[in-house]
Amino acid sequence: MSAKDNAFSFLPMDLSGKLIIKARLGEDIRMVPIFNEDITYDELLLMLQRVFKGRLSPTDDVTLKYKDEDGDLVTIAESSDLNLAKQLSRVLKINVFSESLPTNALLTQVDITESEHHQCFNACFQICYHSSRCVPTIAALKLQMLSIYVTL
Repeated sequence: MSAKDNAFSFLPMDLSGKLIIKARLGEDIRMVPIFNEDITYDELLLMLQRVFKGRLSPTDDVTLKYKDEDGDLVTIAESSDLNLAKQLSRVLKINVFSESLPTNALLTQVDITESEHHQCFNACFQICYHSSRCVPTIAALKLQMLSIYVTL
C-alpha cells in the first residue's frame, strides 16, 4: 500500500449532527453512526443483529432500554419509543437484553453497588422463601434479581 492510499484510508467521517447508537450487549459495547435518522424500531433490531452477529439472532426475544434524564431504564418497544429516545441525545446509549445471554452477563449491564446487590439478593430470597409457589434456588433468585435490577 502506498503512502497516498494509506492517507485516504484513515480520513475521518464527518459525524457532526449525526445520530450515534452506542449499544451494549453483555460486556460488548459498539458505536454505530446512523445516517438515516428516520430509522424504525425494526430497522434498529436488524442493525443490532448485524452488529452483534453470532450473539443476537432474529429468533431471540430482545428488549432494548435506554437511560432517560432521570437515570431510569426506559424500554424501547416500538418506533415511537425510539423516536422519543432519539430526541434526548445525539448519542443514544442502548442496553440490549437478550434471552440468549446468560443471567450473569445480563446483570453486568446494570450499574449497582455491592451493597445494593446484597440488599436485592436478600429481598429476592425473602420473597421466594415466603411464597408457596417459589423454591429459593440460586437460578430463581438470579432471575428475580434481574427483573428488579432492570426496574431500578
